[in-house]
Amino acid sequence: MSPKIRLSHHILLVTLMLLTAGLACGLPANLAPATVPTNNPTAIPSQAPSATSSPTDTPTATITPTATASATPIPPTPTITPTINLTPMFDSAIHESWRQVVFPGFGNYNNEFSDITQFGDHLYISTLSLSDNFVYSGSHNSGGEIWRSGDGVKWYMVADPGLGNIRNVGMNMAVFKNLLIVGGTNYIDGARLWNTSDGVNYTTLSSDGLGDVQNTHFNFSAYNDKLIISSCNEINGAGLWVSFDGTNIQKAMLGGTLNTRNTCWVTGSQPGVVFNGYLYYGTTNKVQGAEIWRTADGLSWNKVGAGGLGSVGNFALRPELVYNNQLYVLSLNYDGFQLFRTSDGITWEKVVDKGFGAVRFNNITCRLAVFNNQLYLITINQDRRKIARPIKVEQAAAGFQLYSSKDGKNWAKAAPDGFGNINNTTGELKVIGNQMYVETGFNYVDGSEVWRTSDGLSWQMIFKAASLTSYHLNAAVYPFQNRLYAVTNDIKVGVQVWQELIPSITTPTPTAPAG
Repeated sequence: MSPKIRLSHHILLVTLMLLTAGLACGLPANLAPATVPTNNPTAIPSQAPSATSSPTDTPTATITPTATASATPIPPTPTITPTINLTPMFDSAIHESWRQVVFPGFGNYNNEFSDITQFGDHLYISTLSLSDNFVYSGSHNSGGEIWRSGDGVKWYMVADPGLGNIRNVGMNMAVFKNLLIVGGTNYIDGARLWNTSDGVNYTTLSSDGLGDVQNTHFNFSAYNDKLIISSCNEINGAGLWVSFDGTNIQKAMLGGTLNTRNTCWVTGSQPGVVFNGYLYYGTTNKVQGAEIWRTADGLSWNKVGAGGLGSVGNFALRPELVYNNQLYVLSLNYDGFQLFRTSDGITWEKVVDKGFGAVRFNNITCRLAVFNNQLYLITINQDRRKIARPIKVEQAAAGFQLYSSKDGKNWAKAAPDGFGNINNTTGELKVIGNQMYVETGFNYVDGSEVWRTSDGLSWQMIFKAASLTSYHLNAAVYPFQNRLYAVTNDIKVGVQVWQELIPSITTPTPTAPAG
C-alpha cells in the first residue's frame, strides 16, 4: 500500500490507507493536503465535541509535552559492516524456491494490493481498484475485491467487486471475536462496514460512513475485548467508535474539543500499541502538527501530546512499539523523521532527530522492530518518481538505512545502505518466528527484494521480484500454514503472489514485540 498515483482520488485514497494502517513509505514531496467536496451538508460531526475522562484515566488532554531539553540525540556510531549475502536472485532462482499462485491482479490489472489476513483456516487478500487507474493498467474495472484460499494455491473471489457497490474502491480487514470485519473505502457515499462469520456471507453494519459520508476510510484495532474503529475524515475530523460484539457500534468520547485538523488516526504496526494499560493512537495533522491520544477502556480518550511533539513538521505520529519498558513513537516529516520515547506516556524524550541528518525527502519516516533483545530501525525515503505518463524522476536514488540499538538512544549502522542497492528506496521490518525480514520497496529499476536473518548480523536475500514495469511498488512476505507468501504490487499490473515451495517457518503468525 503506497501513495503513488497522481490522480486526485488515488492519491487521497492510498495516502489515507497508508497513514492509518501505518505511516507512508515515501510520500510525494508535493502532495498537498487533499480535500473531499462536501456533498452532505447535514452530516453529523464524526466525534462528540467534548467528554469527561474515565475514572481510570488521569486527565491529560491539556498537556502538550515536547521533547525534554536534556534528551540530545546521539548520532550513530561507526560499526563493522555485517556480513551481507549479495548473491542476486532473479527470476530463475525465484522459480526454484517459489511458485507463483496469483498472477497479475487476479486477472484484473486494476487490482492493487490492499490488505491480507488469516481468518479461520483461510488466507484472505483484499484489493484496491479504481476506474481512474485505467490510464496505467488499461482496465476500467472498479471496486475492491476480497479473495481467499484454503491452501494458498487455489484462490476464489468471495463477493462481487465493492461488495455490490463499485464506489467501494478499497477493502481492509480485521479479525474480531470469530468475525471478519471489513471496511470499504468510499469517497462518494461514505465508508462502509461489514462483518461475516463464514467469510462468504457479509452483513452490512454501516453504509453511510457511520453517519458522516466524509468518513471515507475505516481502520481497526482489537483492545481489551473491544473493537476500536477509526476513520479518516478530511472535512469534519477523524472519528472513533467502539464495538463490544463486532456488530453494534457506539461512538467513543474525546476529552476536550474536537480538532477537525486531525484528519486520520494512525494506529501503528500491531495495529494499536498498548503501554502501561493504555492503548495509544497518533493522528495526522498537516496544519498544527500531529497529536498523540490514549485510552484505558476504548471509550474515553485523552490527548497526551500535540504540536508534532515540538515540531509542526511532524504531520503524522505513529506509536510503534514498546521496548525496555518505554513506548516509542515515530514521525513522518519531509525534513527527516524524529523518534520519541516515554516511560510514563506523558513526558517525551527525542532520541533521533531529522532522520539522522538526512537531506530533505530522505529518511522521512522509519519502522522499528525488536529482535534478539535489540531494537532495530529501518528508514524510508520518499519515492523519487512522480507517477505520470511517462514516469518522471525528481530526485537522486538513495537506499534505506538499517540501524540497531541496545538502549534505544545510541544507534549503529547494521548494514550497508539499501543492502548494497541504492534503488532499494524503502524498507520494512517484520519478525516471523525466530527470524527477522527486511522487505524493500520503490525499486522500479531491478525489482523489490526480501532479506532474512536469524542473528541480525548475517543476511540472505530469499526473494527478488523483477520489476515488470516502471510502476513497480514493493514486495512483502506473510506467513500462512508454515509457509511464506511473497506479495508484490504494481500500479500497472496489480498484485501478484508467490508461495514458498518448502516450509521454512514454525510459527504461523508474526511474534509480538518484546515489552
